[in-house]
Amino acid sequence: MRAKGRLNATIIAGALILGGAYVGADGADLVPGILTFKPPLPRVVPFPDSPAVNPEPTEIPLFAKSTDFDANTYKTLVRQFATDYRLANAKLSFWVGDRDGVELASYEPQSALTAASTTKLLTAVAALHEFGPEARTRTVVAWDNDNRKLFLIGGGDALLGLGADAPRSIKGYAGLDTLATDTIVALSSQTPGKSEHHEASPTNKSVASSTNAPASENNSPTGSLLNGKPYTLVLDTSWFGSETASPFWREGDNRWVGPIQGMAINTGLVDPNSDNGYHPDAAQVVGQAFAEALNRLGGAGPAKIEVGKSGLASNKLLDPLSELPQIATEVSTSHGPTPIAYAQGAPLAQVERQMLKISDNTLAESLGRLVALHRKAKPTFAASGAAVMDSLRELGLDLGETELKGCSGLAYDTRISARVLADAVRLSMSKDHPELHSVTANVPVAGADGTLEHVYQGTFAAGVVRGKTGTLGITNSLAGTFVRNNQEFVYALVISGYPESQGGPSIQAKQMFINGLLGATTSFSNVDPKSRPSTPAPNAPAPANPAAPVD
Repeated sequence: MRAKGRLNATIIAGALILGGAYVGADGADLVPGILTFKPPLPRVVPFPDSPAVNPEPTEIPLFAKSTDFDANTYKTLVRQFATDYRLANAKLSFWVGDRDGVELASYEPQSALTAASTTKLLTAVAALHEFGPEARTRTVVAWDNDNRKLFLIGGGDALLGLGADAPRSIKGYAGLDTLATDTIVALSSQTPGKSEHHEASPTNKSVASSTNAPASENNSPTGSLLNGKPYTLVLDTSWFGSETASPFWREGDNRWVGPIQGMAINTGLVDPNSDNGYHPDAAQVVGQAFAEALNRLGGAGPAKIEVGKSGLASNKLLDPLSELPQIATEVSTSHGPTPIAYAQGAPLAQVERQMLKISDNTLAESLGRLVALHRKAKPTFAASGAAVMDSLRELGLDLGETELKGCSGLAYDTRISARVLADAVRLSMSKDHPELHSVTANVPVAGADGTLEHVYQGTFAAGVVRGKTGTLGITNSLAGTFVRNNQEFVYALVISGYPESQGGPSIQAKQMFINGLLGATTSFSNVDPKSRPSTPAPNAPAPANPAAPVD
């Protein structure tokens, strides 16, 4: 019994010692438990105030400021490239340097050559400078009760969509079904603006919209003015002017660009799955789709569709930076065209991304036209090019001998030097102009997307070269950025003037050169290997019949 008692006492004492040790460990937060010796944490405020984020742009050291890279390497490479036999019948303009403008190598950098679609870099910079990345184009509907005319007024949205608004997509961000439903509601017997979903406000078409469903599902409009006597749908494209095709384009170039009218569904493409082939009258296609939507969603369709002027198409109503239209609350007694609904397209930075990634000519010319109108210039291709240049000069760019006969680069008479292209890229990266930063972020990435998706795959350039491409019958060009030795470089290259049948060899040389900038081995030569006479091996017997094929 005594032995058993002593055993029990030993067990209890051990347990107390171990328990005390655990309590100590628990209090020190060494093992899980409910005890702690630390002071209690402060009570969390239910809705704490976060400090305001500093809105000023800051320079983040993502890349090394300098490296031990020898610029002579590039100078030697450029000399070899410029004298390569594949460029024998071409002119070259090239520049490479750092983002601060320090040149590493160049070749005729100030020579303005036909630049093709690298022109879109200048258009993107100018448009973002004029409007900012969040600006949105608008399409306005107005009703003339006296003459029973419904006006569809184009304000530059070339990416309208069928169906409801699609705020998660660039194409169809503003949908004709939603605009048609808003129109029906505005002309119904209920007071426009009473429905929360359709109240006209700057945020009505924002990304944060709660639904993309047709408004008629929730509002069931009755007694619409559209359901009375016949009415006419009038397409007003007058703000964008009458010059829908450029006099500087060559015959057949309309395969690559739609008519510039201020409104289009998916840039006016006939086949949405193809990147060429456009409707000759994209605005008419929009009008037909809008009329069908009106009829399908509860309002009567128009008796006819015609082109005309509302008298409202102006910068005050349509400029992306002007106040949004004031929607009338009573239209049955109004006189003359009165705005009753509107739609807003995708933010400009998203439109610019689409333009740069796939090199969309219609979007480029539409953005250039918007720049011209905003700067009170004429709505023509020449005036648009001049307006873009004025905008760039305002930013401090020295344009040298640059000539812009439009804003897409489709015109052969558009000429830009490599230095101007490189300076535009550098400007878009500047911490002083954060509104331009989306330009270099949105150009294609070698081997990954856009017009460079299937180029440079498996090479040094893949993934580290960004560039806006340009290709015409006599030109190929590339401008953007690349990273080497953890340093970011800016480059621009234009090869132009070769016969239209000889573009392939120059493109091959360009691709080798771009990889050479990243350290790849190159094989440039000033003599075409095919032109060298073959040297027979020593003591080799001559063929019996030189004209006969040799197996």
